[in-house]
Amino acid sequence: MRNKKSFDFDSISKWDEAKMPAEIEDEVLSLYARFTEEGELKWSVMSKFYTELQIGSEWYTLLEPKDLCLEGIDVIDFEKLLDVTYRVLVFMDNAAVIDKQWRLLLQYSGRLQQFPNVTLRKHVMSVKDVQKAAVQVDLDQHIILPMVSWATNGERVFVSYLDFAKVLGKMGLLRY
Repeated sequence: MRNKKSFDFDSISKWDEAKMPAEIEDEVLSLYARFTEEGELKWSVMSKFYTELQIGSEWYTLLEPKDLCLEGIDVIDFEKLLDVTYRVLVFMDNAAVIDKQWRLLLQYSGRLQQFPNVTLRKHVMSVKDVQKAAVQVDLDQHIILPMVSWATNGERVFVSYLDFAKVLGKMGLLRY
């Protein structure tokens, strides 16, 4: 009999409390210090920052200013930078798992067929799309809206690739 991984509060709190390993944090700190010698680290230079960390554009272009910036301004919040950068590194390490599951969800929703020219990680799924996928796997329709709300922290009515990756992390399905 196959042992299924349990989804519980512990897996969520482990994900939420996960911290960047010290050696990686030192590298990020060093680069942050170099980038802030002349002033604040701004959103406009984050592509260069991540490129120097050897994080590919296919990953950092998924981020939005709200993911890293202090509220209402173009300045990077250092704590957010550490947390988001670590998550992106985890996602990079688990890309095959995330991509496989995301592709399956997109396929069940019909989005892959409807938008064949959109790259896998640029797709977003609306509540309707999630409902279509749920019908395919016989999932209770009453949990769709709470599920999307949980995946996005109640911020929107669509799920992005990064939202989905975070859910997989909270479920304990990613290595970190």
